[in-house]
Amino acid sequence: MTAHDVISPRHDGDERDTTQLSPSEIMQLRAQLLRELEEQTEVLAEQSKQLDEIPAGAAGALEVERDVAEELLT
Repeated sequence: MTAHDVISPRHDGDERDTTQLSPSEIMQLRAQLLRELEEQTEVLAEQSKQLDEIPAGAAGALEVERDVAEELLT
């Protein structure tokens, strides 16, 4: 199982859709969600650090550049 696998509901022999997960599947899903939470927390921390490093005047310039880019795309 990889970090981006998704556990989907099982199907009975009569093709009814069930949403019951086995204890093993619940543990796998929990571990997957915890890994993803950790990854996203690290990404957020890095982005926050990068924002702190932007000089005060540069933030305004970046906003103007973003606005111009958005106008060009529309």
